Amino acid sequence: METTTYGLKRMHYVTDDGEEMLSPHPNSLEGLRLRLDDRFPRASKIVKNTAIIVLLISLILGLPQLVALVSQIPFIAEKFGTFESPIVLPNWLNIILPVAAGLAALERAITLRYHWLIDMDTWWED
Repeated sequence: METTTYGLKRMHYVTDDGEEMLSPHPNSLEGLRLRLDDRFPRASKIVKNTAIIVLLISLILGLPQLVALVSQIPFIAEKFGTFESPIVLPNWLNIILPVAAGLAALERAITLRYHWLIDMDTWWED
């Protein structure tokens, strides 16, 4: 078993005969995602790539706006000045963006696969 800050990274069932990788319950989100990957690999790849693209777009569009918002806090504005984002999105898109990013992040989390970029929090663990 290998753990991370947020939970398990890997778990195996160990017997006298060797190790066996555990699989998720078929009716759990992880099990349903695994079944999609097994039965429809092409659709699964499209879902995976779409989630990655949504996460990257959310980061690119959201980060400058977040920095601009944080720079408006009086203490930070006095110490560092303010920042005006070159990207200004309509309110409806600013609502949809984090929701889509959350769904994309959930999709990537339930695939039960480690990815160096997505699991960046593990970089600082011993």
